[in-house]
Amino acid sequence: MSDMIFVTLQCIRQKLLNICVVSVFRFAPCRRSLLTGSRDFQHRGRSALTETGLQLVVSRSATGRSRCLCLNSVSVLREVRLCESLSNFTQVSQGRDLNTRTPTMSKVTLTDSQPHRFKQTVFKSHQGHVYRIPALFHERESETLLAFAEQRRTAADSTAEKLVMKTGKLREDSPGVKTVEWSDFKPVEEAQIEGHRSMNPCPVYEENNKMLFLFFICVEGTVEERWQIQNCTNKARLCYITSEDLGQSWSNFTDLTESLEEIKNWATFAVGPGHGLQMKGGRLIVPVYGYAKKGDPHALALYSDDCGDHWQFGKMLPTESIECEMAEFFDEGDKSFIYCNARSQGGNRVEAVSEIDGHQFSKLSCPSTLVETGKGCQGSVISFPAQSEDANTKSDQSQNKNKWLLFTHPSDKCRRIDLGVYLNKSPQDPKAWSKPWIINYGPSGYSDLVYIDHGWFVCLMERGEKTETEQIACVVFSYDHIKKGIGEYLQDM
Repeated sequence: MSDMIFVTLQCIRQKLLNICVVSVFRFAPCRRSLLTGSRDFQHRGRSALTETGLQLVVSRSATGRSRCLCLNSVSVLREVRLCESLSNFTQVSQGRDLNTRTPTMSKVTLTDSQPHRFKQTVFKSHQGHVYRIPALFHERESETLLAFAEQRRTAADSTAEKLVMKTGKLREDSPGVKTVEWSDFKPVEEAQIEGHRSMNPCPVYEENNKMLFLFFICVEGTVEERWQIQNCTNKARLCYITSEDLGQSWSNFTDLTESLEEIKNWATFAVGPGHGLQMKGGRLIVPVYGYAKKGDPHALALYSDDCGDHWQFGKMLPTESIECEMAEFFDEGDKSFIYCNARSQGGNRVEAVSEIDGHQFSKLSCPSTLVETGKGCQGSVISFPAQSEDANTKSDQSQNKNKWLLFTHPSDKCRRIDLGVYLNKSPQDPKAWSKPWIINYGPSGYSDLVYIDHGWFVCLMERGEKTETEQIACVVFSYDHIKKGIGEYLQDM
């Protein structure tokens, strides 16, 4: 059973934003079957209310007049905190910059049965600054999140300027209620080379020494990737900085470009974007892709076996592949594998597995069932412990070995819309992926995932109302929400 909610929408026409002032009234419950709020509803009619877990069933009138619209809240909303979700939209409509609005930490509380609807803006694009390419890191002991992004003048890659970050603290106010408090916006000044633009943040953590590496590339001037490929002239440099205090301070940058012979044979390259990983055995892995001169792009791993003192490349994937992320999983015999999920230029995603710690990858036994979006889009993948299917079992599985995979990516075949969460309980079988659970309807772009133990996850995503470059937002959800979301998707089919 769902609540039917009638909302009076008064459209405010603005030059850049179309914000809706809402008044909400609870009406009588009605059967879900009477509503048409499927995953395929048109984005044109959505408003700020999508942040509260509600889906528009009909679109606004062409004249823009106030209309009475029927909304579907896919499951009963036990506690809807409209004021908190709508407050951000009020600030946006008044032209305030959410990145620097106050020194006080902002909080998003997730109490609804559909917490993915409560998205918190982490980086907000505004005139003169666009924030793209999210990367996320979680430090388990301190329950700390670090969110990274590129600051650009426009959405174009050639206008990237610097890397920026925010620090988040996880809170559990009560069972089933997770909160995130985000700090002030801060530029990562150390991640720069004069005359270059910093791009593609990729954090990886060395747990033994408590050392955080932030990898990135520095590209000369405004030279575009396409120019480098066409002219077989690399203008990118492979760099990293380190922090021993979770990003409060950073070392000077280290440039690895000249020490890695493979780069001399590439037209260009990049890391990630997204997170790297440390294997259970200690190896640090950074996902990379490189364009061979007058050849195709291929993903590969950059790795270190001495806590980050020395780095080397593995071998390229046998299949054409671009932006990628990697994850370590274990089979039933506790054998370790490195899984790679990479962007393609259309059709389906590229999936590969390494049995030798990421040094060399092999294609999976059958084609991927994960659909690529249009000409391609980055996606995120993580591994996590197998979860108990018994709702009454509350065991701590944080110390168990990772055996399942979670993947986020726009779910539409043609456009970057409707960010989906996909689950795979048999990582060596590309046919084992679930249908997507949509955690962001409408424009959706790059994303990054982390697992925060006890069956909970955080996703950092590009999203917006008109384009996916309007903001980078975060959402926290649990394995129970994933199961429920996948079930609701199947009911809508």
